[in-house]
Amino acid sequence: MDDVTINRRGTGSDVVYTASRNGMLDEAVLHVEETTDGKLIADHTYVPGPLRGQGIAKRLVARLVEDARKAGLKIVPICRFVRDEKQKHPEWGDLFV
Repeated sequence: MDDVTINRRGTGSDVVYTASRNGMLDEAVLHVEETTDGKLIADHTYVPGPLRGQGIAKRLVARLVEDARKAGLKIVPICRFVRDEKQKHPEWGDLFV
């Protein structure tokens, strides 16, 4: 899946992680709100039909976890998919509240 590009963009507290494949207009999205007390509220994940079933949402969550670890922030998993990924990865437990 080397042709998948993941980007983080946003201003202020509104952050969006996106993933796209070369040559495709569709983007997968993980929406996050950064709070003033050092938390990242992961509230929505969406993967359009052409990108489903390829592990792209998992890669978005993994990037969020990586960024949270580097920044010393905690993740609040409001999104069901993010909660499910948290359960599958006990090694991420220290990053979630």
